[in-house]
Amino acid sequence: MRIETGRIMDRILAAGAGRRIPSARCVVCGEATNDGKPWCLDHVASHSPYARQVAKGRDRRRREIARVEARPESARSNSPVAEDLLATLAGRGGSASIARLAKDNMLSVKVATAYMSRLEARGQVTTKPTRRSRVICTLVAGSGHVSPSRLNHMHARARESSS
Repeated sequence: MRIETGRIMDRILAAGAGRRIPSARCVVCGEATNDGKPWCLDHVASHSPYARQVAKGRDRRRREIARVEARPESARSNSPVAEDLLATLAGRGGSASIARLAKDNMLSVKVATAYMSRLEARGQVTTKPTRRSRVICTLVAGSGHVSPSRLNHMHARARESSS
């Protein structure tokens, strides 16, 4: 069976005719925008409330990481970075090396170690050095981040996948 692509494309284009959203103009510079959006690509980052909120959160995270990089003792166990590390640890079956957690969260090992030390002091994780100079972090059941039954389920799945 031979397909004539020209006829198919004609039908697709005809079906989509009339559904086009009229182009709008950027409220800042007057450039044409896509899909009726109020800002062009040059101004969306500086004028969109959502884009400003995302950029503000990103900047706050960068400042916090820079502060902990300079002074590891300033790491807080209730910060968004610590929560990201806990979520990553839970996603990895409740156990992972600090180096792996650092890589997954785009942090230096120094910064990840500082946060994990705070979380260990708070009783949410335990750390254990291995013979190969690695430190393994494990979520503590009942610590509030992961329920004990969920943690047991994650450990069982991790054991099954490694067998």
